[in-house]
Amino acid sequence: MRQIKTFKELLDCKSETHEFEVTNVTGNIWIVKKGEKDALSRYFEAQGITRQRDRHYLSSLSFHPIFYKERTGLLQQCGFDVELIPLPI
Repeated sequence: MRQIKTFKELLDCKSETHEFEVTNVTGNIWIVKKGEKDALSRYFEAQGITRQRDRHYLSSLSFHPIFYKERTGLLQQCGFDVELIPLPI
């Protein structure tokens, strides 16, 4: 299991079933099923609009000591072999 301290490290991780999608305009990070980026999703993404279907949002609080365990669990459910390391308070 890879220990992750930053979003940059996280974006380098791979899953057999899911991938990361970073919106162009806002830089938001989403976990999406592989192959879910259809033409309509790409159109909305170009407009800065993200569809919610089958997506999980990773907020800037993902590494916060209160939320990192929940986010780690979500990532693992999506096939990422990672453990988030919380930021020191």
